[in-house]
Amino acid sequence: MPRELESFWSVYKKNDFKQRPFRKYFFINFVIPWSMILLYILFNLSIRSSLDSFIIGGFVDFITYHIEILYIGLIITIWMWSASKTKFMVDAEIGRVSKEGKKISKNILIILLIAVPIVTAITLFLLNLAHGMVLEIYFISAIEAILMDMLIGVSLGIFGLYLGILWGRMKGLENK
Repeated sequence: MPRELESFWSVYKKNDFKQRPFRKYFFINFVIPWSMILLYILFNLSIRSSLDSFIIGGFVDFITYHIEILYIGLIITIWMWSASKTKFMVDAEIGRVSKEGKKISKNILIILLIAVPIVTAITLFLLNLAHGMVLEIYFISAIEAILMDMLIGVSLGIFGLYLGILWGRMKGLENK
């Protein structure tokens, strides 16, 4: 297997790839395909988690919903980070994209990876809590919950993809 892998890389490296600008590379190779996958997965997960709500009145308890948002945010951010870091390192190695660009420290990157989904869930919880205190409504409709799941999940997924690219860039430069 190592011989076949080396043969593959030697042939693959000989091809001259035209480097795309980073934004175009990020959008075409990461945002578009992963957004479609995440929308499909989040829609199905949200429908399944809200199925009882559709049957019983059509509303979701917002405390339960925000715990769900926290878990979904953490899982998707870490998953997208994991998926993008290796792909970026390979693409940078073969010359599809430049290794140069923004850099970030490892500690800040790890803090962001964990803190942003938590802060997102807490902020959304506080906004809905304030809304509930004003209007005395402590439930969210199942349709709103599904749409917010999808919007927040895809947004945090794209954030995780970008963190993965920063991580891949950092690790790629460390290996040189």
